Amino acid sequence: MKTTLVALALLLTLLSHADVFAQPDRRNGPSQERLELLKLWRLVDELEITEEQSVRLFPVLSAHRRAVRDLQAKHRTVGEDLERLLQKEGVSDGELRDKMGALRLLESQESELKSSFHKQLEGLLSARQQAQFLLFEGRFRGDLRGIVRQFRELEGGDASAPHRRGRGFRQRRPDEMD
Repeated sequence: MKTTLVALALLLTLLSHADVFAQPDRRNGPSQERLELLKLWRLVDELEITEEQSVRLFPVLSAHRRAVRDLQAKHRTVGEDLERLLQKEGVSDGELRDKMGALRLLESQESELKSSFHKQLEGLLSARQQAQFLLFEGRFRGDLRGIVRQFRELEGGDASAPHRRGRGFRQRRPDEMD
């Protein structure tokens, strides 16, 4: 009962931070919002986050999620630019090096962001909760894949077939492969 009340309080806190869900990216629609809510609900439940922790943790999670999405969007754009350069004839090594440098810089920024985020968690969560948090994302994604696989099997489809849309770089047609 206490966990349910805390989870409900956390959801209300989340909804008060509506900017978490205001995503300009077309892939982040209502289903993405529901997925984020499900993820937070599970996080609260698995880590046994208290109401006091939630008040401090949710704004940090929200800011981190926005920063990660911004960096991923930039990474995707620069990666697509690099892909276009590789498609062109007569592109100088300097142009390629510039784009590669930009990608490496973004990767470095992503690493720094992750490190900074984990430092912030040290002041918000117990050591046990931090350890659970580190494992949570992979477990959550695995559970989602399992649910999707089961759903596809129920629909009569081949659950092992790749049903992924391209993320980031453009997918090549077979005639474009080396």
